[in-house]
Amino acid sequence: MVDITMLWLSGGVTGYVDVNKDGILCIGVGWSSDEGINVVMECDYGTDGKLKEVRSKTKVKIRKWS
Repeated sequence: MVDITMLWLSGGVTGYVDVNKDGILCIGVGWSSDEGINVVMECDYGTDGKLKEVRSKTKVKIRKWS
């Protein structure tokens, strides 16, 4: 990462913009729940402004029952 801007919103939502050393622009949105679920979606755009890649990730934290 060269430059990154992060925006923290209510409800566990985050938005961010990143430009790497090759000039690839990454725009991402994430959401975290109280139940331990984290969902992230990212889009990469090349220096020509065209969409290069879309990624989606989901993580679930395992919790022990009491």
